[in-house]
Amino acid sequence: MLVDTSIPATHLALTAGVLLVVAFVFTTFVLPSFSAVEKYLSSTPWVGRENQIFGRFRAGMRFLTNSRVMLKEGYEKYNKQGKLFVLPQFSTEPLVVLPADKMTELINLSDDQVDPHIVNQESIATYYTTGTDVSDGPHIDVVRRQLTRRLPLLTNDVYDELVLAMHDQWRVSEKEWSTVKPAPTCMKIVSRAANRVFSGKELCRNPEFLEHSRLYSQSVFVAGAKIRLFPKWTHPIVARYFVRDVKYHKAICTRIALPIIRKRLRILLGQDKKPADYEEPVDALQWVLEDCVKLSKQDPTELNEDRLMRRLLLLNMVAIHTTSMVTANTILDLFSSENREEYVAGLREEVERVLRESGGEWSKNAINSMHRIDSTIRETMRYSSLGDAGIRRMIMAKEGVTLSGGIHLPYGTRVVASTHSIHTDPAFYGNDANTWNPFRFSAPREAYLERVTAAGGDPDRLKTVLEQKNQNLIATGEDFLSFGHGRHACPGRFFATQEMKLMIAHIVSNYDIKIEGGRPKNPGMNGAYFPDPEAAMQIRLLPAAQRPQVNRQTA
Repeated sequence: MLVDTSIPATHLALTAGVLLVVAFVFTTFVLPSFSAVEKYLSSTPWVGRENQIFGRFRAGMRFLTNSRVMLKEGYEKYNKQGKLFVLPQFSTEPLVVLPADKMTELINLSDDQVDPHIVNQESIATYYTTGTDVSDGPHIDVVRRQLTRRLPLLTNDVYDELVLAMHDQWRVSEKEWSTVKPAPTCMKIVSRAANRVFSGKELCRNPEFLEHSRLYSQSVFVAGAKIRLFPKWTHPIVARYFVRDVKYHKAICTRIALPIIRKRLRILLGQDKKPADYEEPVDALQWVLEDCVKLSKQDPTELNEDRLMRRLLLLNMVAIHTTSMVTANTILDLFSSENREEYVAGLREEVERVLRESGGEWSKNAINSMHRIDSTIRETMRYSSLGDAGIRRMIMAKEGVTLSGGIHLPYGTRVVASTHSIHTDPAFYGNDANTWNPFRFSAPREAYLERVTAAGGDPDRLKTVLEQKNQNLIATGEDFLSFGHGRHACPGRFFATQEMKLMIAHIVSNYDIKIEGGRPKNPGMNGAYFPDPEAAMQIRLLPAAQRPQVNRQTA
């Protein structure tokens, strides 16, 4: 008689599942315990970790949904006493959270000692999503140098696209209220305006390119977040599944943009003659191509078409994602505020006054003069933070680094600052630190200027003005870390600030908005927060007589 010795499929599946769990626990929690970093972490205070079986794993699970509570606990218990603590992570290495002053000291060290890129690259799994060969290069240099320097030449272009995009996304009238969702529409508005500067007029007005470049950005963040949930040894396997959307949207963007890139390259390389009516494009894509042509003399891969496309899409990603979420948060904060009418009236008065003084032109000086608008956005970035922890760094010095007070951080330690806790600390922002106050940064400046005008001068005026400039939206410091801090602070913040200020100025002076039921809560996961995509507002156009006249160029 034959005996069936085959193993049932259910048993095989169960065995495979158990082996995967064992491998996950071993590689994530057991193997790292033998490293020098792990020994250091074991001797440092933790938050959210209890003395129980799989305590570290459970702490990492808690962090996914309770990051703010855990960071606040550590900040109050350790950071405010000048001490550091360990923050557990789910399936990735724990983070060491430094006090604000120690973080400033750390980031002033050289990049050889403290790397500013690795931890951020890990957050979006760049090896599998955007590619590590575009983490730096001419496209980043263009943002640092040419974009910031040429902002005055781009102001009208940005404003034109913002107005046109708002008209397309918010099809509203003066007569009746319409329902609009700020988060998804702001993403599309910002995408169009940013692409006017980064990709040029032809691409920024191509709906298909805009949509898929936006979806590319979203899919990169989503894929990176999902890949990070798995141990590193599984990444080559799971990434192939998670990056499918990234590749799909990149392929569509490539089909649309590559003919334009090729046409520009042929002219730059002298392969085609410039047409008689040819106008040199004034956008970041052109500047990147010019730099790549120069660099290609030493390295031909600089003109690799796939690499050029990924550079363009990376510029899109960093220009759109954060800017649109901050803008949506500002709208939600402002128009759901109990003092909405007072705040909006103050902003409208400023916009009308600044435009009147500038002859109806949105110049660089006019934008810089909008202190209340600037303060409102800065306050939202402070209060409605997009993340609980920021300024991520990795210690790269083989011997580690030692900070003042005898704090030693060994090689391989991942370090962050508790940004949201700092931004809501009464020690920095007074007793109303947990209240949204749009004129927090502008009111002292306006009060000072009024006092100086009445008194007829101030011998310390220059010193005071410089101090107040440190409260501008673009300024960073130990108490304001939304744009990072130090020499690696966000290089695109000058452009992003101009774009957001123009957008908020246009909204408050052209639309009437109300949000019922109070401020919609921002959902969050794994320490990141974003405006609720389903949050809605009621909106209508202000009567034409109440809207300021702006001298726009032909769009």
